[in-house]
Amino acid sequence: MKKALILSTVILLVLGALLYFVKTRLDPPFSIMPERQYEEKAQSYIDEINPKSTIKELNAQFYKAAHIINYMGDSLLLESDVTDNLKEKLCEQYVPAYTNKCLEYFKGNSIWDSTEINNIRKQVGSVKQLLNSKGNRVVDNGSALNDKLDGVFNVTQRNSEALGLIKRNRFQDMASSEKTMERVKVLQNDDYLKYNTSLCDSLGTIGGKLEKAHFKSLIERVLELRDYEYFSKEGFEKKFNKVIGDIEDYRKKSQAVYGTSHDQDEISRLVDYAYRYRNMAFSHYEEDDY
Repeated sequence: MKKALILSTVILLVLGALLYFVKTRLDPPFSIMPERQYEEKAQSYIDEINPKSTIKELNAQFYKAAHIINYMGDSLLLESDVTDNLKEKLCEQYVPAYTNKCLEYFKGNSIWDSTEINNIRKQVGSVKQLLNSKGNRVVDNGSALNDKLDGVFNVTQRNSEALGLIKRNRFQDMASSEKTMERVKVLQNDDYLKYNTSLCDSLGTIGGKLEKAHFKSLIERVLELRDYEYFSKEGFEKKFNKVIGDIEDYRKKSQAVYGTSHDQDEISRLVDYAYRYRNMAFSHYEEDDY
């Protein structure tokens, strides 16, 4: 009797365990959907992206959500189409908030931090490199989100262009100077660069520096005429005529192009020196003819 009781108890326990396994494992309740739970968890990280956050905070929120989505996809916790959809939602949430904060930074600072600008450039590139399961960019070319990213990136590009112009003050020729100064004016009036007053002030010095370099180059070319004995008569005349023409071009255009110019007396003295060397050269050539 005792053995039968024990046996009955064991059988009941085995049957109970078997029924529990069938009910919970082979036929789980419909409400338990693991993939859906993972998707909701990933979505919760996307929802944490707050437009009121700082640029640094937004970036941290973006990478946190992107990491979770990639992890769940790589671990096969989510189907590829689900991860692709989540990445699209991530960019839709993040890009407008991030680009708006960048534009606010451009407008709200009279001195732009070079490290911050470089970080913005890199971040725009990183977002554009986010790929879906098919290897395509999540942010498509031509999309509204891509336009927003390009808008921010292009501001940083124009900032780099302006810095390059500030560093380069070497005179080439009047045509190049005219193009440079036209570009300077465009950059100074740029919708966003104009708020960077430190940059615009530096751009404002380019005209004066180019004008000085221009006039210095004219002086050097006039002084080269002293070496007339090393030129043929035809070669000298060609150099003389060219420098006289360029001096007159400088006289007519320098004020309009650079916003400044050497005074007319200095220009006239330079012309006088050129003619003095010309007279000396012609005397030299006439002696050689004899």
